[in-house]
Amino acid sequence: MYFFCGCLQFSSQQSIDRTRFFESMVEEGDLLLGQNFNIGSKMFNYRDSHILLTVKQPDFHISKSAIAYSEQYIIAVDGLIYEIDGTELTGAATNIASIILKLIENGGIETLKRVNGDFVITVIKRKEQVLYLYRSPLGVRPAVYFWERGSEVIWSSSLNQLVKHPVVVPTFNYDYIIDYFTTPTRTNLKNTPYNNIFHVIPGECVKIDVSNVISEFIKKPELISLSGRDNNSILEHFRDTFFKCVESRLNNSNGEISIALSGGIDSSAIACAAQRIIEDKGKDIKLTLNHILHPGEGNELPYAQEVANKLGLELNVTLVESTGMFEDIDLNQGTLLLEPSDAIFGSLNVKRTSNEKAIINMTGMGGDQILSGNPHYILGLIQRKQYSKSFKVMREVSKEYQQNLLYVMFTTVLKPLLNKPSYGHELMFGMNYQLFTPSFMQKLKNSSFRFDVSTSLPTDTQYDVERIIWNEQWVGLDGFHVCNERHPFLDMRLIELCLSLPYNYKQTLRNNKIILKEALKDIMPPAIYHRIGKSPHYGSINETLIRSNLLEEILKKSMLIKLNVVDPTKYKELLGYFTYGSLQDPVGILRVLAIDIWLIMNSNLIT
Repeated sequence: MYFFCGCLQFSSQQSIDRTRFFESMVEEGDLLLGQNFNIGSKMFNYRDSHILLTVKQPDFHISKSAIAYSEQYIIAVDGLIYEIDGTELTGAATNIASIILKLIENGGIETLKRVNGDFVITVIKRKEQVLYLYRSPLGVRPAVYFWERGSEVIWSSSLNQLVKHPVVVPTFNYDYIIDYFTTPTRTNLKNTPYNNIFHVIPGECVKIDVSNVISEFIKKPELISLSGRDNNSILEHFRDTFFKCVESRLNNSNGEISIALSGGIDSSAIACAAQRIIEDKGKDIKLTLNHILHPGEGNELPYAQEVANKLGLELNVTLVESTGMFEDIDLNQGTLLLEPSDAIFGSLNVKRTSNEKAIINMTGMGGDQILSGNPHYILGLIQRKQYSKSFKVMREVSKEYQQNLLYVMFTTVLKPLLNKPSYGHELMFGMNYQLFTPSFMQKLKNSSFRFDVSTSLPTDTQYDVERIIWNEQWVGLDGFHVCNERHPFLDMRLIELCLSLPYNYKQTLRNNKIILKEALKDIMPPAIYHRIGKSPHYGSINETLIRSNLLEEILKKSMLIKLNVVDPTKYKELLGYFTYGSLQDPVGILRVLAIDIWLIMNSNLIT
């Protein structure tokens, strides 16, 4: 983990010395840095009478400095920057903060849109006392802020740090529960569970001064024109882009990289591409392969071993008998957990194969989101005026699932059109809305889910943009600042290409992630190339729940039931399905459990 925090006092008079308060935020950031990682780090600071700023990063970080300043600006960079306008930033001597400073001095704040990476950039106009916070569009790097009109703004990489400042007093906002259960939009993504504390949303540049907080801009993905390109050209374009994204992560390493092989095609493709790049370009990088084996789940080890054999590398296998999820939960505990995700993930002692060294770890996170299709594909074809193709696909669906053609037309075309804007199936992670009480459903209706991307985009593309760019999955990582993880699929270059692809490059009725398989089939083992999907990976969670009586305790003390959010009978039924592994949407119920546990454990502290 690594972190940043800052404080800007707007008063033109003598400022109050907040240094002692600010240092408590720095100390909390150090605690978040993690005791399980044997990783050195370096601290960068800026201090004057009105501005306090700190960035801490690992020793193996690429940049010489995370802070730069001139007469006009102060710049701080938290995270990684891979390229600017197509130019890769590599080499240990790179001073990324100085590069960003020159970029802004020459072109203004808007030039931040040209930066690609996983970062939060802080920009302060010194004389004007204006703060800009820009969060990279994929949003894996978090940022939160507290603003007091006419006085000061305080910001950091986690709520844990922010609430350490005595000025910041967290008071609960009950409207957050409604936000939590609706598909994240630009509006509710901003909200934290507390009044006057806000997220910087993915891709947003927030401008904060003495009297206003405004969104300066939000960077959205730009679709790529693929018209006139044949199949081979599109496959080559995808392959080149994918290799660039993997190579960017290789270049930002300290000479050793670990690939977390799950057995699926996403992590396998990363490993195969990384090895090919290392060999072809003679990079002095050691590649290691790791696989975590969970008893009680589908056996993915043979597939991970296939990749290791293909690459001629040893596979390090770690046996983890339990995920640790839920095991440390005490519903009588009064400790303040700051966000719902903390209730499940906050106390985990995650066993990592790389925790003894500063090894970069690449994962396949994001592959499912950017390479898969979505339920609005047929409607998207009609909106693109591809009528014959849409009718052909509807007939295929009708035949495959033995459904009446008129029923298929209604569910795939008419229903999405009638329900837009909608709330039902657009609830977070597709959660079954029958779980909720009628009164809470009315609140959800009143909150009115809406798409936040241009309505000129076909519905299937809009859906993908919402799912990829502003998905709660990334926001749930806030405070999870693992400093050594890299995610090649979460690269804007690859995302913009995948958003632009015709649907048949992603999924058919009998196959998925087609373009990844076709573009990289020469470097992947056949056993991986021909896989349709992985085995379920919730078995160890189910076993933990069966061994404990936690779900019974949750039902007895449920705040969601007390607040009339969920129907008790339906809630008990879904938790029973989840315990024994028969629930179709386990991710959705995990999110429900997270906020319920969080509310229970904080019920005596909420004001």
